Amino acid sequence: MKFKIMKIIITIMALLAFVLTNQTFAQVDYKAAAKRLANSGELALKVDDNIRALKLFEQSMVANPKHLGAYIGLAKTHFSLGNDDEGFKYYNTALMIDPVFLPALEGKALEYLKRGSLDEANVVFAAIQKICEALTCEEVFTVSEAIASYEVKIKIN
Repeated sequence: MKFKIMKIIITIMALLAFVLTNQTFAQVDYKAAAKRLANSGELALKVDDNIRALKLFEQSMVANPKHLGAYIGLAKTHFSLGNDDEGFKYYNTALMIDPVFLPALEGKALEYLKRGSLDEANVVFAAIQKICEALTCEEVFTVSEAIASYEVKIKIN
């Protein structure tokens, strides 16, 4: 009788060990998957493989709907394809998830400048400055330089 119970316990432990180590049974780390997909999307975007980048960023967003990198990647990809409305939509979605997400604010400001919308860029820049009052944020310097460069270009023309 003890031998049978011991055999059952060993079988259960072996089955449990198999289940916990087998990927089909183990819980998937969706946050890590989303990050890997977004990183692959960034690489695709760098080599101008925009369609692949879109698919990877969309998969990243599905894997983790709060992964901000997916939304930034989707915004950048849509801007590179000339889909400005979609690009701004994804920056805004990232900001709905995290209203102080500096990469989304910086991206919006720079895209506004590319389209000649200095007033909108200044509004976003003011938001960046407010967030970074007590901090030294790279985004303040990047957008500040872009606005100054834009204003010089306007004066020359």
